[in-house]
Amino acid sequence: SFLVQNNIKERKNFELGLDFLLLPRWSKKCIAIFCDSLLVVFVVFLSYFLRFGFFDVPDKDHWLFTAALLTSCPVFFFTKLYDTIIRYGGFQNLKSIIESVTLGTLCLVAISYIMGSNIPRSIFVIYWLLLIFFLFFIRALARLYFLQSERGFDRRKAVIIYGAGAAGRQLAAALRHSPEYFPVAFVDDKKSLWKMSVQGLKVCPPFSLGRLLFKLKVKNVFLALPKEAKARRHEIILLLEKFRVHVRTIPGLNDLVEGTAAISEFSEVSVEDILGRDPVPPVETLLKKCIKDKNVLITGGGGSIGSELCRQIMRLDPRILVILDISEHNLYKIDHELRAVKQKLSKNFSIIPVLGSVCDPLRLTKLLKKYSIHTLYHAAAYKHVPLVESNSLEGTKNNIEGTYLTAKASYDLGLENFVLISTDKAVRPTNVMGASKRFSELILQAFAQKSSSTIFSMVRFGNVINSSGSVVPLFREQIRKKEAITLTHKDITRYFMTIPEAAELVLQASSLAKGGDVFVLDMGESVKIANLARRMIHLMGRTIRSAKNMDGDIEIKITGLRPGEKLYEELLIGEKSFGTEHPKILKAEEVFHSFETIESAMALLRQSWQDYDAQMLKNTLQELVAGYTPQGNELDILSLSNVSEKLRNRNKKLTEDASIFIRNESLH
Repeated sequence: SFLVQNNIKERKNFELGLDFLLLPRWSKKCIAIFCDSLLVVFVVFLSYFLRFGFFDVPDKDHWLFTAALLTSCPVFFFTKLYDTIIRYGGFQNLKSIIESVTLGTLCLVAISYIMGSNIPRSIFVIYWLLLIFFLFFIRALARLYFLQSERGFDRRKAVIIYGAGAAGRQLAAALRHSPEYFPVAFVDDKKSLWKMSVQGLKVCPPFSLGRLLFKLKVKNVFLALPKEAKARRHEIILLLEKFRVHVRTIPGLNDLVEGTAAISEFSEVSVEDILGRDPVPPVETLLKKCIKDKNVLITGGGGSIGSELCRQIMRLDPRILVILDISEHNLYKIDHELRAVKQKLSKNFSIIPVLGSVCDPLRLTKLLKKYSIHTLYHAAAYKHVPLVESNSLEGTKNNIEGTYLTAKASYDLGLENFVLISTDKAVRPTNVMGASKRFSELILQAFAQKSSSTIFSMVRFGNVINSSGSVVPLFREQIRKKEAITLTHKDITRYFMTIPEAAELVLQASSLAKGGDVFVLDMGESVKIANLARRMIHLMGRTIRSAKNMDGDIEIKITGLRPGEKLYEELLIGEKSFGTEHPKILKAEEVFHSFETIESAMALLRQSWQDYDAQMLKNTLQELVAGYTPQGNELDILSLSNVSEKLRNRNKKLTEDASIFIRNESLH
């Protein structure tokens, strides 16, 4: 209320303070020396008053004024007291002041001794104490005034900090220097802190938050809870969601400890906190089994999942990490990042960035041979459903042919492990992307039937938060720009998992594989996207515009399902699933095709890619992928029958050729 009632006065102070702050540095030093000179003279008078009870200094002691000026100010200059920037100092200045005043007073005492003066020693003691006090007090007042003037309190936003611990105190100190925000109070769960004062700010209980927000007219709350469990953070966010406040958070404890983020680098509340899922701690033996002291290759290593796999694998002590990606930009980014972290962590392994496509069989074979790869994680894929739907030939060629060629090269060279990163969209797919990923799973299951050395497995999971194409960054950007949030359907639901959690579980699942395994990650409860959008709007301090609230900030527009998009996603094709050593990793039991059938289908798919025949492509996928029901595409029944006939004839021919080969070998 002081700030509101004194707007005009504060603005004048702001302009006056700004004029001073814009002066050259030497001008400010001259002003400080002049003020300190006056202060020294005043302190001499005051010392005599406190000692004798009157201001009259005896004539024989008048030399003391000159001596005090000639000793104190030069000593202050010599000890670099004037090099300190007043508005950025604090109690740190006190040490410099004590040292400077002590040295100046000792010089004064020495002069008095040389001159044989009989000035009482108590005068020097009083002078020493008073000068320290006034120098510090005046500088503290000046610092407060300049900070108020520089920031312009009438323009800054008030902030309540939730969490009065070490992180909260550091955040409050950082905000005092912020030109945009200033802290007004703490809120904390600990009863022992309630009604206490921390750094001049009152600590209030959570139940008084509503009254506090209204009384202080606060629109911003910063969470300073780096150590708090996600479940508790989720409860706090639910509490804050009731109020129209912009909630932001400081970086996590790991980022602060590792120095990758500062306490003042606050950001929007993460969707992880909104969902409130506590990740299960990893099983260290499972993490390292396929990585430690091995040569690892990651296809699509510059993508969302691929890059996170790289980050986690490099901490598990591989011998060589080969990163294959078709995007130069993505490959450069992850290579640059990993090399910086490697140097910081003093890791001893090789990083090999390779620009290339998984559809180049010769390139793949040479790579696997040259670096003697033991474990391969296949994350390269086109994943954006509408784009793949409208570019079905190119999308499926990359996803299916890329998987086949990579798996074949791994099989031929006898790699130890091959892991496919799959998706929940592969289950009863309604889009080409999902069908291509399910067919990729079938390819691996087929290779697993005939492989005796390479362990082929696949890991299936849902949406990862903040990945490329995710709704979360899209919603956040739309809210920031005050644009309408675009939602395809009011009832659409999705599973969500963080990128680090998904990558961590993929690494552990690969260690559980025996061959042909389909692992499914436990994604928790599915999330209604409309509810997620509403919560993000509220937590970013906005209101929803609707027929009942036309003055709201953000409208939610229903645009209709996109081609191939499902209302909800599934993780299992069949009903059978089994637990594993890890509580978040399940193993699915699903129907698969023979290797001969897959080979026949691949011949038809290659023909469709060569002839640019999208209809033949979709018919072939529908024949092989159980439950594939394309939306908005009436398939040619005659073409579908032709595909089935072609598959049967090709299988028959393959069987006959195999019989002739076996008979000839026996005769030979």
